[in-house]
Amino acid sequence: MTEKADTTPVLFADDIELREPRRTLLARTKLGVAPGEVVVAIGRPGSGHTVVSLALAGRIVPTSGRVLLGESQEPRELQSAVVLVDVPGVSEPDDNIPLHVIVGEELAMAGRPARRSAVREVLAEHEMTAHEDLPIGEVPAVARVRLMADLAASRPGVAHVVLTYPERHGTQPEQVLDIARGLAERGFGVLVTASPGFPVPDDLRMVHIGREETR
Repeated sequence: MTEKADTTPVLFADDIELREPRRTLLARTKLGVAPGEVVVAIGRPGSGHTVVSLALAGRIVPTSGRVLLGESQEPRELQSAVVLVDVPGVSEPDDNIPLHVIVGEELAMAGRPARRSAVREVLAEHEMTAHEDLPIGEVPAVARVRLMADLAASRPGVAHVVLTYPERHGTQPEQVLDIARGLAERGFGVLVTASPGFPVPDDLRMVHIGREETR
Protein backbone atom coordinates (compact mmCIF):
# COMPACT_ATOMS: atom_id res chain seq x y z
CA MET A 1 0.00 0.00 0.00
CA THR A 2 1.42 3.36 -0.99
CA GLU A 3 1.52 6.51 1.12
CA LYS A 4 -1.13 7.97 -1.22
CA ALA A 5 -3.45 5.05 -0.50
CA ASP A 6 -2.93 5.45 3.23
CA THR A 7 -4.20 9.03 3.12
CA THR A 8 -6.97 8.71 0.51
CA PRO A 9 -10.61 8.57 1.69
CA VAL A 10 -12.92 5.75 0.64
CA LEU A 11 -15.44 6.50 -2.12
CA PHE A 12 -18.87 5.12 -1.19
CA ALA A 13 -22.24 5.06 -2.93
CA ASP A 14 -24.92 4.46 -0.30
CA ASP A 15 -28.06 3.05 -1.95
CA ILE A 16 -28.09 5.60 -4.76
CA GLU A 17 -30.92 5.76 -7.30
CA LEU A 18 -31.71 8.12 -10.13
CA ARG A 19 -35.31 8.28 -11.30
CA GLU A 20 -37.27 10.28 -13.84
CA PRO A 21 -41.08 10.51 -13.86
CA ARG A 22 -41.45 7.70 -16.40
CA ARG A 23 -38.31 5.60 -15.92
CA THR A 24 -35.47 4.67 -13.61
CA LEU A 25 -32.05 5.61 -14.94
CA LEU A 26 -30.19 3.88 -12.12
CA ALA A 27 -31.76 1.31 -9.84
CA ARG A 28 -30.61 1.19 -6.22
CA THR A 29 -26.85 0.63 -6.13
CA LYS A 30 -24.47 0.28 -3.23
CA LEU A 31 -20.71 0.12 -3.68
CA GLY A 32 -17.47 1.29 -2.16
CA VAL A 33 -13.95 1.75 -3.50
CA ALA A 34 -11.02 1.90 -1.11
CA PRO A 35 -7.68 3.49 -1.96
CA GLY A 36 -5.38 1.06 -3.73
CA GLU A 37 -8.31 -1.24 -4.60
CA VAL A 38 -9.84 -2.35 -7.89
CA VAL A 39 -13.61 -2.94 -7.86
CA VAL A 40 -15.57 -4.22 -10.87
CA ALA A 41 -19.19 -3.08 -11.20
CA ILE A 42 -21.19 -5.41 -13.43
CA GLY A 43 -24.22 -4.24 -15.39
CA ARG A 44 -25.86 -4.89 -18.72
CA PRO A 45 -25.65 -2.09 -21.30
CA GLY A 46 -28.20 0.58 -20.45
CA SER A 47 -28.37 -0.38 -16.77
CA GLY A 48 -26.62 2.75 -15.56
CA HIS A 49 -22.88 2.58 -16.35
CA THR A 50 -22.76 6.27 -17.24
CA VAL A 51 -25.17 7.36 -14.51
CA VAL A 52 -23.33 5.63 -11.67
CA SER A 53 -20.05 7.07 -12.95
CA LEU A 54 -21.45 10.60 -13.03
CA ALA A 55 -22.94 10.21 -9.56
CA LEU A 56 -19.66 8.99 -8.08
CA ALA A 57 -17.86 11.99 -9.56
CA GLY A 58 -20.37 14.50 -8.20
CA ARG A 59 -21.61 15.41 -11.67
CA ILE A 60 -25.22 14.49 -10.93
CA VAL A 61 -27.17 14.24 -7.67
CA PRO A 62 -29.03 10.96 -7.07
CA THR A 63 -32.78 11.06 -6.49
CA SER A 64 -32.16 9.07 -3.32
CA GLY A 65 -29.15 7.78 -1.46
CA ARG A 66 -25.84 9.59 -1.21
CA VAL A 67 -22.26 9.52 -2.44
CA LEU A 68 -19.54 9.99 0.15
CA LEU A 69 -15.83 10.71 -0.12
CA GLY A 70 -14.75 9.83 3.36
CA GLU A 71 -17.32 11.78 5.37
CA SER A 72 -17.93 14.47 2.74
CA GLN A 73 -20.88 14.71 0.35
CA GLU A 74 -19.65 17.97 -1.17
CA PRO A 75 -20.00 17.78 -5.00
CA ARG A 76 -16.93 19.96 -5.56
CA GLU A 77 -14.78 17.60 -3.52
CA LEU A 78 -16.09 14.62 -5.48
CA GLN A 79 -15.48 16.42 -8.78
CA SER A 80 -11.87 17.09 -7.81
CA ALA A 81 -11.10 13.68 -6.35
CA VAL A 82 -12.93 11.33 -8.74
CA VAL A 83 -11.93 11.34 -12.39
CA LEU A 84 -13.96 9.75 -15.18
CA VAL A 85 -12.16 8.16 -18.11
CA ASP A 86 -13.69 8.31 -21.59
CA VAL A 87 -17.33 8.13 -20.46
CA PRO A 88 -19.80 7.30 -23.28
CA GLY A 89 -21.76 10.36 -24.32
CA VAL A 90 -20.05 12.56 -21.73
CA SER A 91 -16.24 12.78 -21.84
CA GLU A 92 -15.73 10.39 -24.74
CA PRO A 93 -13.91 12.34 -27.52
CA ASP A 94 -15.20 12.43 -31.08
CA ASP A 95 -13.67 9.54 -33.03
CA ASN A 96 -12.37 11.91 -35.70
CA ILE A 97 -10.27 14.15 -33.44
CA PRO A 98 -6.51 13.50 -33.81
CA LEU A 99 -4.81 11.87 -30.86
CA HIS A 100 -2.34 14.73 -30.37
CA VAL A 101 -5.24 17.17 -29.89
CA ILE A 102 -6.85 14.95 -27.24
CA VAL A 103 -3.55 14.57 -25.38
CA GLY A 104 -2.98 18.32 -25.47
CA GLU A 105 -6.42 18.94 -24.00
CA GLU A 106 -5.85 16.38 -21.25
CA LEU A 107 -2.48 17.88 -20.36
CA ALA A 108 -4.07 21.33 -20.13
CA MET A 109 -6.80 19.99 -17.82
CA ALA A 110 -4.08 18.57 -15.59
CA GLY A 111 -2.34 21.95 -15.48
CA ARG A 112 0.65 20.58 -17.36
CA PRO A 113 2.43 22.07 -20.40
CA ALA A 114 0.31 21.28 -23.45
CA ARG A 115 2.49 22.42 -26.33
CA ARG A 116 3.15 19.95 -29.14
CA SER A 117 6.59 19.00 -27.79
CA ALA A 118 5.00 18.06 -24.43
CA VAL A 119 2.37 15.99 -26.24
CA ARG A 120 5.10 14.15 -28.14
CA GLU A 121 6.96 13.48 -24.91
CA VAL A 122 3.88 11.87 -23.38
CA LEU A 123 3.24 9.78 -26.49
CA ALA A 124 6.87 8.64 -26.50
CA GLU A 125 6.57 7.56 -22.86
CA HIS A 126 3.57 5.44 -23.85
CA GLU A 127 5.25 4.13 -27.02
CA MET A 128 2.51 5.76 -29.09
CA THR A 129 4.50 8.21 -31.21
CA ALA A 130 3.39 6.45 -34.40
CA HIS A 131 -0.25 7.22 -33.52
CA GLU A 132 0.22 10.96 -33.00
CA ASP A 133 -1.84 12.07 -36.00
CA LEU A 134 -4.34 9.21 -35.99
CA PRO A 135 -7.98 9.97 -35.22
CA ILE A 136 -8.64 8.78 -31.67
CA GLY A 137 -11.18 6.29 -33.04
CA GLU A 138 -8.38 4.48 -34.91
CA VAL A 139 -5.97 4.23 -31.98
CA PRO A 140 -5.54 0.63 -30.72
CA ALA A 141 -8.03 0.06 -27.92
CA VAL A 142 -5.78 -0.94 -25.04
CA ALA A 143 -3.28 1.83 -25.82
CA ARG A 144 -6.13 4.36 -25.90
CA VAL A 145 -7.61 3.28 -22.56
CA ARG A 146 -4.22 3.16 -20.82
CA LEU A 147 -3.20 6.60 -22.09
CA MET A 148 -6.53 8.23 -21.27
CA ALA A 149 -6.51 6.70 -17.78
CA ASP A 150 -2.94 7.81 -17.07
CA LEU A 151 -3.62 11.34 -18.26
CA ALA A 152 -6.84 11.61 -16.25
CA ALA A 153 -5.11 10.30 -13.12
CA SER A 154 -2.40 12.96 -13.48
CA ARG A 155 -4.82 15.77 -12.66
CA PRO A 156 -4.10 17.43 -9.30
CA GLY A 157 -6.06 16.05 -6.35
CA VAL A 158 -7.32 12.89 -8.06
CA ALA A 159 -7.82 10.00 -5.64
CA HIS A 160 -10.17 7.66 -7.51
CA VAL A 161 -10.41 6.67 -11.18
CA VAL A 162 -13.54 5.34 -12.90
CA LEU A 163 -13.08 3.38 -16.13
CA THR A 164 -16.54 3.37 -17.65
CA TYR A 165 -17.27 0.35 -19.85
CA PRO A 166 -13.87 0.21 -21.62
CA GLU A 167 -14.91 -3.06 -23.29
CA ARG A 168 -16.79 -1.05 -25.90
CA HIS A 169 -13.47 -0.14 -27.52
CA GLY A 170 -12.54 -3.78 -28.01
CA THR A 171 -10.25 -4.26 -25.02
CA GLN A 172 -9.92 -7.69 -23.46
CA PRO A 173 -10.79 -8.12 -19.77
CA GLU A 174 -7.22 -8.99 -18.80
CA GLN A 175 -5.99 -5.82 -20.52
CA VAL A 176 -8.50 -3.65 -18.67
CA LEU A 177 -7.62 -5.24 -15.34
CA ASP A 178 -3.91 -4.78 -16.01
CA ILE A 179 -4.52 -1.04 -16.47
CA ALA A 180 -6.72 -0.92 -13.36
CA ARG A 181 -4.22 -2.81 -11.22
CA GLY A 182 -1.44 -0.49 -12.35
CA LEU A 183 -3.43 2.51 -11.16
CA ALA A 184 -4.28 0.81 -7.87
CA GLU A 185 -0.61 0.07 -7.26
CA ARG A 186 -0.03 3.83 -7.43
CA GLY A 187 -2.58 4.32 -4.64
CA PHE A 188 -5.70 5.20 -6.63
CA GLY A 189 -9.05 3.60 -5.91
CA VAL A 190 -10.26 2.19 -9.24
CA LEU A 191 -13.78 1.29 -10.35
CA VAL A 192 -14.25 -0.55 -13.65
CA THR A 193 -17.77 -0.89 -15.03
CA ALA A 194 -18.24 -3.95 -17.20
CA SER A 195 -20.77 -6.22 -18.89
CA PRO A 196 -22.23 -9.36 -17.24
CA GLY A 197 -19.82 -11.59 -19.18
CA PHE A 198 -16.73 -9.88 -17.76
CA PRO A 199 -14.64 -12.42 -15.81
CA VAL A 200 -13.75 -11.02 -12.39
CA PRO A 201 -10.77 -12.70 -10.67
CA ASP A 202 -11.31 -14.04 -7.16
CA ASP A 203 -8.93 -11.49 -5.65
CA LEU A 204 -11.04 -8.54 -6.83
CA ARG A 205 -14.32 -7.36 -5.40
CA MET A 206 -17.38 -7.44 -7.65
CA VAL A 207 -20.58 -5.41 -7.26
CA HIS A 208 -23.70 -5.13 -9.42
CA ILE A 209 -25.10 -1.94 -10.88
CA GLY A 210 -28.71 -1.81 -9.77
CA ARG A 211 -28.40 -4.44 -7.08
CA GLU A 212 -26.70 -4.78 -3.72
CA GLU A 213 -25.02 -8.12 -4.38
CA THR A 214 -21.30 -8.08 -3.71
CA ARG A 215 -18.48 -10.51 -3.59
